[in-house]
Amino acid sequence: MQISLRLDGDCVRAFHVTLLERLAALEDVELSVDVRPAGGGIPRSAAALFQLETAIHGLSHDGLAKRVPLSALAPYRQSPASPDLVIDLCGDVRLENTRIWRVTYDGASGEAALLALILAGRTPLARIEENGVAIAAGRLGTEYGGIALASFQDMLARTASLIIAAMSGAAKSVPDLPEPAQVGGPPPMPSAGKLGVRAGKALARRIIQKIYHLCYNAPHWKVGWRQTGSRDLFELRAHPASGWQELPDDGSRFYADPFPILYQGQLTLFVEDYIHRLGKAIISAVPFGPAGPLGRPEPVLELPYHLSYPFVFERDGEVWMVPESCANGTVDLYRATAFPGGWVKEATLLSGVVASDATLVEHG
Repeated sequence: MQISLRLDGDCVRAFHVTLLERLAALEDVELSVDVRPAGGGIPRSAAALFQLETAIHGLSHDGLAKRVPLSALAPYRQSPASPDLVIDLCGDVRLENTRIWRVTYDGASGEAALLALILAGRTPLARIEENGVAIAAGRLGTEYGGIALASFQDMLARTASLIIAAMSGAAKSVPDLPEPAQVGGPPPMPSAGKLGVRAGKALARRIIQKIYHLCYNAPHWKVGWRQTGSRDLFELRAHPASGWQELPDDGSRFYADPFPILYQGQLTLFVEDYIHRLGKAIISAVPFGPAGPLGRPEPVLELPYHLSYPFVFERDGEVWMVPESCANGTVDLYRATAFPGGWVKEATLLSGVVASDATLVEHG
């Protein structure tokens, strides 16, 4: 099968090279590229946003969003006269008697549409469509909500996986996913595959607002706690709007993913402890008394890679934890030898996976 991948020649990314490599590895595929300016790319101010987020969060300079020279496409010949299939990442291909797969995000094509959705806080619904009919679809999640570059790279990777699944036949059916809710109206994005002048300016303004926010108030999560009295949240069926107090931080870090555990009569709260200068998090813990935290969270588990979501539980008189370690590609089980610290790894439950917020459920 002759396949042509349509790219925007104004911005070739490492993502495109990775996608080409994965497509070329499929059996019976003869691959080429169609590289021309698409006219609806991301505003130049996005480069400043990405650079600022890289500095603040310690992100890699070599991610999927990195711009690469056209020479990186040299191994792939330019588009044939009559390919069997065109995979259109720009939304502007119009050919008679040729199958065309268009990649859309909440119905719009192009990476500008994807970035607009990310900056609007959306979780885009990606589709591969042929003649307006979805042949593969998936909701693009990310572990890095609030960080545009990391979210963009996560969603590019998931886009590539969706395309490969459709090509290889792994996407045997299209999941019945609800349409995204249009709360407050859709973000500025192309309506027909390209950004118009007005929409482009709106996206540029949104990027500038994001840069301003980063300069003066880097993304900062908070952990809230409150007294429930005699009724817990399961009985209330809701999170009360009042009575919340913040677990204070020193401004150089933030706390997230709170997990309390009552062990030997003492309530201890475990949290993700994200340290801005390191660009990653460790696991910390703080004891609680009747009036709130007794001190501040202290480190209990630090590894060379990012940790979060400290899923803790008691079993057979000991305390165990499954912290999120998707940055390491594993799901690991730890045991406390000196609670709340002294954590030793007992087993790797899963490997070769990117598993966010792994949660154990005892069944049967």
